Amino acid sequence: MYFAIGRLDAEKFAALDFTLNFGISSEVRAAFVETMQNGGEYDKVKSELFDKTDMLMLLKLHKYLNWADKKLHSVFFIENKD
Repeated sequence: MYFAIGRLDAEKFAALDFTLNFGISSEVRAAFVETMQNGGEYDKVKSELFDKTDMLMLLKLHKYLNWADKKLHSVFFIENKD
């Protein structure tokens, strides 16, 4: 994941490109992209998206978005340190 994120730009981060390569299902990816584009109230998003998503997928998405944020803010990230 580290090397894939190193090659992506901001537009691809927002579309969650390459998350499918790391075990995120296409349905979960599509749901998160739609939610990020349309927004919504916390309670609705929590019950319809977060509660229904496998914890491992949430952790992988967190790591992906964490590294994407670091790259967008030009924070040098080192493999095996994050």
